This record gives sequence, C-alpha cells and structure tokens, in this order.
Amino acid sequence: MSEAARRGLYLFIAALAIIVGGVMYQHFWLGEDAAPAVGGPFALIDQDGATRRDADFRGKIMLVYFGYTYCPDACPTTLQAISSTLDLLGTDATKIEPVFISVDPARDTPEQLKTYATNFHPDIVYLTGAQDALDKVERSYHVYVAKVKQSGTDDYLIDHSSVIYVMGRDGRYLGQIPTGLPPKAMAASLKGYL
Repeated sequence: MSEAARRGLYLFIAALAIIVGGVMYQHFWLGEDAAPAVGGPFALIDQDGATRRDADFRGKIMLVYFGYTYCPDACPTTLQAISSTLDLLGTDATKIEPVFISVDPARDTPEQLKTYATNFHPDIVYLTGAQDALDKVERSYHVYVAKVKQSGTDDYLIDHSSVIYVMGRDGRYLGQIPTGLPPKAMAASLKGYL
C-alpha cells in the first residue's frame, strides 16, 4: 500500500471515528430534544432547615453552583459575582433563582450555610443534605468532587467542578456559564435566557 493510500485510509478511519463518536454522544448523552442529560430531581435541606426540591424552583431560571463554605477562593468569588449580577439585572433578577449546593455536608450544616449566606445576595438559596443525597445530585450534574487532605492536619480542602449550570423554567438544562466572568458579561448572558 502506498504512503498516499495509507494516509487516506487513516483519514477515513479518523473521520469514521468522529462520526461514530458523535452518534454515540447524541444517543447516550443528549436527551430527546438534544438537551444534555444534566440535572434531575433532588430533595435537600436549605439554610433554614426546610426541605427543598428541584420542583420548588419551577417557573424561574435556576442557576446551580456546587461548592462549599470553607472554600478559600473559587466559591466566594463566584457567589460574589452572582450577587453583583443579580444587582445589575434589577427587576429581571426576580426571574432567576440562584442555588448553591454544598459538596461538604460534614461541615456545611444548615446553620453554617445560614451564617455563610450573610456574605452574599439574600436571594441565593443554600442547600446541603446527607452524603448519599448529595452524591446523587453531583452525579446528575456530572460534578467532579474530591477531598484533599492537608498534610499534618485533619483539615481538608475539596477540589470540585466550578461552573454555573443554567436550568430552564421547566427544570431542563439550558447551558453553563463559566466562572470568572465579570458580572456585566454574566448579566448579558443571562438576559439571553430570560
């Protein structure tokens, strides 16, 4: 087989692999309306000790962010950006429900969440729960979570995905907003969903 024929065969195999991969991605990852299978039902406890379900937020655009109150940087920075974005949106902010879901149930009790909430916009809902309930929500949102022990102590940090999920008024996944966006850019992005 000539070098040109071999290259052609490799290109054909690569193109075929991309097509098959795309079909498998669409079949296994995307839902019937081509919306990625992200999110799902949950029942967690809010900062006031009340049970909150995903269905409680229907009718609003839900922003879901996973983090923890002992996070030294990404979480408070993201929550501050969400707070500033809500301020910039003015009355449109009433159409949005930001939800912070803890990845650290051992430390993030409802009381801890309530104290933490005083640092950010009052409309953000903070959720925690039993480890198995949180594991289920993390899986449904495809969130990466890993506990990292600090050497020489019992303390730990948690590595976790840092993205803001945008869920529709019907609870279906609409998209993501990367963390680190300035509030003006985040507000402009959210206006597209309103």
